[in-house]
Amino acid sequence: MKIVKLVAENFKRLRAVEITPTGELVLVTGKNDQGKSSVLDGIWAALKMSEHAIEKPVREGEEKARIRLEMGEITVERRFTAAGGTSLMVINADGAVYQAPQKVLDGLMSHLSFDPLKFSRMKPKEASDELRRVANVAYDFDAAKVADKTDYDKRTEVNRQEKLKRAQADGMPQNLPPKVDVSALSAEIEKATTHNADIERRKANRERAQQDIANYRVLATKATAEAERLRTMAATFDVEASGHTRSAAELDAQLKSAGPLPEPIDATPVRAQLAAADGINQAHTELATKQTALKEADELKAQADVLTAAMGSRAMAREKAVKEAKMPVEGLGLGDEIVTYNGVPLAQVGKGERLRISCAIVMAGNPKIKVIRIEEGSDLDSDHLRMIAEMAKEKDYQVWIERVDETGKVGVVIEDGNVKAVN
Repeated sequence: MKIVKLVAENFKRLRAVEITPTGELVLVTGKNDQGKSSVLDGIWAALKMSEHAIEKPVREGEEKARIRLEMGEITVERRFTAAGGTSLMVINADGAVYQAPQKVLDGLMSHLSFDPLKFSRMKPKEASDELRRVANVAYDFDAAKVADKTDYDKRTEVNRQEKLKRAQADGMPQNLPPKVDVSALSAEIEKATTHNADIERRKANRERAQQDIANYRVLATKATAEAERLRTMAATFDVEASGHTRSAAELDAQLKSAGPLPEPIDATPVRAQLAAADGINQAHTELATKQTALKEADELKAQADVLTAAMGSRAMAREKAVKEAKMPVEGLGLGDEIVTYNGVPLAQVGKGERLRISCAIVMAGNPKIKVIRIEEGSDLDSDHLRMIAEMAKEKDYQVWIERVDETGKVGVVIEDGNVKAVN
């Protein structure tokens, strides 16, 4: 469907305008502030007022305004009041009035503005989202981006932990001697300690007995006058030793009959073995800890590999979906929230090529209502206009273009809200 006739009364700067377009290009020209933009705004307001709110749609000094678009299969008429009211009526070719007119129009139109220049100036993500919708790419880019961000952050943390674990495993001891059973060495040291302590105890008992005997004899020598009594005392004098009372004579006899004390056991070599065993066993403990750290690092790497594979799988699914989508122009692609053309970001493509691509996308996005409007047409040179005309003819589209022109000899000339001339 294209516009067969446009009628506008008191809309914005317009007074009473009636335009019956012919050909692919409809040039709306004139000086600035004469109502050119009001013509193009009227088309959009009539079809998609909800996305093109106009603060003051009624011309200054008037009470009401209307826009009527005759489009062959349907006629669209939207009315406005100075108080802010609006109404919409959509009539089919048989004269029947639709009960949900805006819903009918929404079903015929993309939400995309009809202006390819605006598309070419969109932010990269906005343009990417629009192309995805137009090409009906069967892939949820936004959900995949969230999932990729989650997996990327998780993988970063996993890689950090793996690095720490491998650092713990660095310098792992090699070719360790077998672990040593320190309990046997400890038992041997304890046996030697007990043996040597017994020798010391027995030696001390003998030295104490010898001293006691010597003391008694010194007393006997010095006490000549009491020799008899002291001898009697020496014979009967009791001392405490080894838990029972014995006389000096008994001590002397026992000392003479006692054999030599056994040699002490030297535990120094065993203690050295025990010290070495502690070092060996500690090395084995460290080795086990590092082996555990290495095993955990391998497990973390496996986790990171799974996350990498998930991101790779999503990337492959995205590429497959883009490849299978029906792009408006061959060579169009979707990168990371950008539109590409032959692998180059669209923003870096030449202006003429970018305009051609933008027109193709807008046309593909609006296959039912075949109307495109370009508000800033003064930026287009003759080559651009020729290209747009050729595309419009090929695709059977109608392009309304606003251009500043003071000659009055180009297109539909608007002056002071009226149609002054039709060239």
